[in-house]
Amino acid sequence: MVTAHSVKDREKLIPVLNDLLHQDYPSIRTRITRLENGPPVGFPVQFRVSGPKSALVRHWAERVAKVMRENPDTVNVQFDWDEPAERSVHFEVDQTQARRLNITSRKSQTT
Repeated sequence: MVTAHSVKDREKLIPVLNDLLHQDYPSIRTRITRLENGPPVGFPVQFRVSGPKSALVRHWAERVAKVMRENPDTVNVQFDWDEPAERSVHFEVDQTQARRLNITSRKSQTT
């Protein structure tokens, strides 16, 4: 999460961060968005392609994505199906540092 000093500064940061992320981390799917307040909406436009044969579903989803990418008003067209392993991220928490910061990995028990 990045917090800017003003709305104007925030808007200036978006293209800079987009360029930096695409240049330095091309294999990672990134999305810069303003923190949503209220009910979550996710992406402003979403399509669901479904059917009994996954290969055919992927074919049609690719066609939909191609049409969307051809529109100059769309950016960051992507899929949400399972991604290849090289795009997965594994986090390892430094437990000693976490304890120093009074952070725990244990699930909280609500009563």
